Amino acid sequence: LVAGVFATTRCGLQKYRKRNDPLNTLIAGAVAGAAVAAQTRNWNNIIGVACLVSAFSVAADHISRAN
Repeated sequence: LVAGVFATTRCGLQKYRKRNDPLNTLIAGAVAGAAVAAQTRNWNNIIGVACLVSAFSVAADHISRAN
């Protein structure tokens, strides 16, 4: 679920913004994290997981671009 939401969101943002930059990854990570945590119906969990997944996504994207 996370990978599907992340990939769909990131590709959609790249197409819409016509840019391939870390902002797309940041937003896609937040959306994917929020989608997974939405089942808890707790805003603190949703925001926390969205931030966590977003941060890991940007870090992984940065590492993969550096190589």
